[in-house]
Amino acid sequence: PTVLFLTDGQYDLHPLFSPLLNQDQKFELLPEPKDQSRTLIQNVEAGKLRFVEAGDKAKIFDTRDYNLHQFELAPNYAEEIPERITKGLGSLMAHHFVLSESSADVCLLWAPIFLGEIQNSQLNEVRHLLTNHQKCDSWEMTAPFTHCSDANDLVPQFISVLSNWFQLQRTSIPQDAKQVLIPPDTKAFALTLQTRGKCNQVQLVQGQKKISLSGSGSTWAGVGSGGGMWQLELEGEVEGGMLHTRPRYEWTLLLPGSLHSATNGATLPLAVALYSLEQKAIVDASLVYHNLPKSLPVSVTMNDGSQEYLMDEVLALDPRGSRYSRDLILPSGFLGAVHCKANLTEMQKTAIPTKHEYLERMIECEPGLSIRITTEDGRDVALRSEVPGSAEKMRRLWSKVSGSTR
Repeated sequence: PTVLFLTDGQYDLHPLFSPLLNQDQKFELLPEPKDQSRTLIQNVEAGKLRFVEAGDKAKIFDTRDYNLHQFELAPNYAEEIPERITKGLGSLMAHHFVLSESSADVCLLWAPIFLGEIQNSQLNEVRHLLTNHQKCDSWEMTAPFTHCSDANDLVPQFISVLSNWFQLQRTSIPQDAKQVLIPPDTKAFALTLQTRGKCNQVQLVQGQKKISLSGSGSTWAGVGSGGGMWQLELEGEVEGGMLHTRPRYEWTLLLPGSLHSATNGATLPLAVALYSLEQKAIVDASLVYHNLPKSLPVSVTMNDGSQEYLMDEVLALDPRGSRYSRDLILPSGFLGAVHCKANLTEMQKTAIPTKHEYLERMIECEPGLSIRITTEDGRDVALRSEVPGSAEKMRRLWSKVSGSTR
């Protein structure tokens, strides 16, 4: 669920839709024939009229036919506007929706797009007004408020907001491009294109498949499916653009759920594996890609609060080509934060799609408890082992030891 709020900046008061005027005052302003205009307004307010074709009916919305200078906002009403907007927006964001039985309820994605020239100080006021509500953590939005100064940029800006929402991967289309390479694992893609000069038609062509982009002049956009090389057919040259792709898979860095210090050095298993967004599970990478690099560099930074340790290692592709992995041995008795950073640029060199250049995760190495169980004459009953410092686990372990041991 999403709401995209588009405003062209300055508030131009339309008397027929303003709460400042009562019905009698509005009726006096209605263009002739008044009965037809009144019915039209009532249908609009009741939500019965979504679209109005150009013609006589559309003239009722043209504010140039009204003496707008006669209707100024009263001071008390102007002061109430921010409060009303904040209250209304808070009420809107309080609604939650169930996307599926397996997922938690989510709120709306609210993404205002401000169109028009405006000073920075005023823009900050508008941004605060339209985003002054409790942020919903359900969506990872890097730019919930977008300023678009040129109407020609509105289409790419709009698609960019949706791209953030869908968490799509973005790739720039260079100037004078003749073709677009779509990654082979792409489930769907969106394309925005700026041309040098006006064009009558822009198409993506792949064999017998054709996708006609929507637009006019120099701004074009479209959506499609299917990977591989697509040819751009247009009258003129490409100024630039952006490709947004929704993959079927993404790479993920795997770390254990917990890590505990050990006398002889804790073992940290690291792995980079392929995750299926459709199956919601780790899959065998060799079944999807056949040109994987043999290894990936990884850097491990350890911080015990007083000193940092840095290790540069390599994750090797296993013999089946299913994932990259390596077991790292941490320093003896180390306690603190372990930050792991895997470099995926080698994949990008072989045209394997990746959402990020790096995968990063952090884990805390917590205290462990070393236990040695012996008989009364000092002989070992169990070899030295490392277990988490949990009193309950210690109690269960100790309950298994016979009375002849200490």
